[in-house]
Amino acid sequence: MSDAEQPPTSSDLPPRLDMLDNILKKVPGLRRFEFPPEARNDPFVRDGFFYIIHPKLLQLLSTDVAVRGHLNQPLMPLEEKLSKLCSEHHPWVGFWRELPINFSFLDEDETELPGALPQETTSRLTNLLATHHQITRAYIGWLLTNSMFIRELEEFFSRCALQLRAHGFPQYVSSQNQYAFPDPGKKGRADRHNLIDAYHGLLMRWVLEALAGPYLPVPLQSHMLLFPHALSVNPLRQSTMGVSIPITQPLAESEELRRTLEEAPSRANPPEHLKGWIAIVRNSNRRKAHELQRYERMFRFVHFWRIVHERHPGLLKVARANRLALFSQFLGKSPSTLRDDFAFVRLALGKADWHLPLSS
Repeated sequence: MSDAEQPPTSSDLPPRLDMLDNILKKVPGLRRFEFPPEARNDPFVRDGFFYIIHPKLLQLLSTDVAVRGHLNQPLMPLEEKLSKLCSEHHPWVGFWRELPINFSFLDEDETELPGALPQETTSRLTNLLATHHQITRAYIGWLLTNSMFIRELEEFFSRCALQLRAHGFPQYVSSQNQYAFPDPGKKGRADRHNLIDAYHGLLMRWVLEALAGPYLPVPLQSHMLLFPHALSVNPLRQSTMGVSIPITQPLAESEELRRTLEEAPSRANPPEHLKGWIAIVRNSNRRKAHELQRYERMFRFVHFWRIVHERHPGLLKVARANRLALFSQFLGKSPSTLRDDFAFVRLALGKADWHLPLSS
C-alpha cells in the first residue's frame, strides 16, 4: 500500500466530540456516554469496527480450563468492559471509533408495546413481532452463509475500505431523501459519492435497509402502507410491494389475499440470486419452520464465531470439538447440532477458513 493509499490516522480525523455532536443531532434518543479511555488506543478499536462478545459467551470462554489459556489475555479486560457497556445499553452491539453500533436483531426480542393496549391485542402483536423478527434474523443467517453475498460484500469492503474507515457506513434519512454519514468530515466529497453508489447498489440487490457494520446486514423491514407518500420516496422500497385498499372496500379473505400476494410478479419471479430464500419462506414449503429456525441460529453462530476467532486466534489451537461445545452451551443447542452447523457453513461458503478476517 502506497503512502497515498494509507488509511486515515487519528490525527487526520475530526475531534471525537465534533463527531458525537454530529451523530447526536441526527439520531433522536442517542445520549452521550463515557467511552473507556483505555480503549482509545487499542488496535482493535481505534479507527475501526469492534463488535462485542456476548457476556454469556465471554464468561464461558474465560472460565473453561481448556480454552482460557489460549485467549488474548491483554485484550480480556477491554473485552469485558465493552461487553458490559453494551449490555447496559441495548441494542448496542459494538463501536465504530467510539460511537455505538445499534442493531436490534442479535438478541431475543425486547420490543416494548404501549401499556394501554388490550391484553388480547398486546399478545397478538407480540407474537406477530416475534415471528417477524425470527424471519429477519433467519434472512441474515441465510445471507451470511450465501457465498455470492459474502463475495460481493467483501468486494465492497475492499473497494471502499478507505472511505468506510474515514466516514463510516452511510445511513438513509427518509425525511431528507438522501444518505448521511456518521462523520462526513470536510474532505473527500467525491469519495463519499462513489461510496454511496456502491453501497446503494449492494443494498438494492440484496433487499437491505443498511449495513450496521462489516458482516452485519440489516434486512429491509415490512411496513404497513399507512403513509404511502412517505414510503415511496425511499429508493430502497423498490424491492417491496404496496397494497392500496380504500377503506370503503371490504378486505379479501386472508387466504385469498395471501395467495394473491404470493402470485404477484415480484414474488412469483424473484431475481435468480434470491430464489433460494424465497423458496424457504413460501407458505407451501413444509420445512419452512425448521429452515427458519436453522438460519436464525446460524446467524448468531456465524457472527460470534467470527468475532471470537478474529480477536483470539490462539483458540485455533484448541480442539474444534471443545470450542463447539462452548458455543452449544451459549446457544442452547446440542454439540452435534453445532457440528452440523459448522460443516454446513464451511460447505456453503466453500472455504475452511470462513471465520478468519478478510485481511487474513
